[in-house]
Amino acid sequence: MFIQEGPHGTSVLYIPSVFISYNGDALDEKTVLLRSTAQIAKSATELLNLIDPVPVGAQPRTNHVYTTLGTEQEYFLIDRSLYALRPDLKHTGRTLVGNLPPKHQQMDDHYFGRIPSKVMATMSEAELELFRLGVPVKTRHNEVAPQQFELAPIFEEASLAPETNYRFLLVLVAVLHAVQQHGGLLRTSIASSSNEHRLGACEAPPMIVSVFLGEHLTEVLNSIEESRPIKNFS
Repeated sequence: MFIQEGPHGTSVLYIPSVFISYNGDALDEKTVLLRSTAQIAKSATELLNLIDPVPVGAQPRTNHVYTTLGTEQEYFLIDRSLYALRPDLKHTGRTLVGNLPPKHQQMDDHYFGRIPSKVMATMSEAELELFRLGVPVKTRHNEVAPQQFELAPIFEEASLAPETNYRFLLVLVAVLHAVQQHGGLLRTSIASSSNEHRLGACEAPPMIVSVFLGEHLTEVLNSIEESRPIKNFS
């Protein structure tokens, strides 16, 4: 990893991440991502121009589509003095011994509570360093479990933070159908030892896979299906 100094005390972190064989085979994860985002951009552009065609000979309305992602990061903060007394945390990163706490996640008071001053100081210091390294952090808040917190960046292009961007109406129908038909497969595709420990409460992933579009959009789709006026529509 390399840090290049910039103007006004700023810095940029450069990480060598693209490795290709003599035959052009990808030897890293970044090249695969760049190729997939390029293919998504090509296919999505073609799809948008099919959905919104122009007269023969005219320039297409859509020339390029790019994908974005804002990946949240969840973490636990524990006082160093208490952490030093816990060999299970030091060696495995997980609680293996001890009794259940008298108060856990039942009241969601940690999730909806105020960020402690010591935690806020830690977050602020980390965010300043991340900004200096070009990481566009944006959101901070408490998470559900005691001493669990979260940081989320501003959405950026998928080649920088992997994700895809879809045409809304067409892909909405496809996703809803896929969840209905293959919810079990989607659920098992993200099943792992660490995720299984997180199931339930306000955590992710849930024990079922479903789609929630919000009350207003759900009402719009239901009214279309039932051939009736949209309630509270203005």
